[in-house]
Amino acid sequence: MKGKKILIGLFLLFLILLLLFTKTVPRSALDYPRALTVESLALHNTFVLQNPSYIGDMTYDGRNWYSDKTPFFSLLGSWVYRTMLFFNPQTPPPTSPITPSISYVLITLILSGLPYLAICFLSIKELLKNEKLTSVDRLFFFSLLGGGSLLLPYATFFSNHVLTALLFLILFFYLKRNTQSIRSYLILGLTASLILSIDVILGVILIPATFIYLRWTRRERRSWWFLVGASPIFVLTVIINYAITRTVFPPSVLIKMYGALPENMKRLDIKFDPTSRIIKNIFEAFFGWHRGGIFLKTPLLIFSWYLMIVRFWKEKLITFVMLISIIYIITMVTITNDVSGVAYGFRWTVTFVPVWILILTYSWHTFSKKLRYVCYFSGFVSIWLTLIGVADPYFSAGENYTLLSLIASLFVN
Repeated sequence: MKGKKILIGLFLLFLILLLLFTKTVPRSALDYPRALTVESLALHNTFVLQNPSYIGDMTYDGRNWYSDKTPFFSLLGSWVYRTMLFFNPQTPPPTSPITPSISYVLITLILSGLPYLAICFLSIKELLKNEKLTSVDRLFFFSLLGGGSLLLPYATFFSNHVLTALLFLILFFYLKRNTQSIRSYLILGLTASLILSIDVILGVILIPATFIYLRWTRRERRSWWFLVGASPIFVLTVIINYAITRTVFPPSVLIKMYGALPENMKRLDIKFDPTSRIIKNIFEAFFGWHRGGIFLKTPLLIFSWYLMIVRFWKEKLITFVMLISIIYIITMVTITNDVSGVAYGFRWTVTFVPVWILILTYSWHTFSKKLRYVCYFSGFVSIWLTLIGVADPYFSAGENYTLLSLIASLFVN
């Protein structure tokens, strides 16, 4: 009971950190195009960006500007902003890069902050279910998951990665349960299709991979209900894409739109010495210092990957998670020469972080005492590096606008 109370106290600490460091303005190409799309949808009922000032991560069809981000996530943000406009028609849009906006803060808290807190809550439940962990073990792993990974930095601004991480965690839990009910297949399909709508490349990999996994491990006709569950959101995503590009694809995967900007063409210049570039990008993804590779920003994940490699052929679910992770990472470093852009750390792997950490907890009892001390040290380093990322998750220039800085300015002035 005491250990549970400590975990709840730590959860409240993460909540406070989240609130203090939530950004109040869009400050990078990671969130500004999304904020512009939210404004356009809420005020003009269109995905066309209205007089954008160039900041990057946009597409052009010869007539109109669009965000290169998946439109469904921005659509969710527009619903939040529309609700605010319903109660207060004078609510400012979430697009000013210098003037703090309540609309940007609430959109971020709802679509990035709440998924982060949901991941923390589900992780507490999973850690408490693991009877092979001591109270100290649970405290360590929860500290790492909530405050020692890239989840917290990306929960502080308008980013799709934390919501995708929540959805992938839910999918992992349902696969782990190995239940055979139609309801579970429908939920699996719905979850996978939501990931597709938010991260199209991961979704294209995940939906067929999950269906193959279900057929491989369960071998029953009910697994077809997975596709039924995936259909509504899949159809909605296709309709949204068609409204923008007149194809089933979003703007970001159409060369004619994405390549309209010279900056984007540089990212897509994958024909120049591709082998050495891909090898370099893979190294950057795992060990790179400039943006921060997976193992440099969260060193403890080295042990998670070690366990996945050792148990690759022993557990089918581990095989599934590792294959999805590897295929996705290789795909991302192959299609671009700008690994993770201006982001802190290798942002495309935020989706997998909760599952990778939980996989480590399942075999923690097999670790020797000395190895555990090594893990403790690497975990503390991970927490320190995470706090750096929380302060500035996208290497922004100038003042870092957070709720904490806003509160501090009230006392200074």
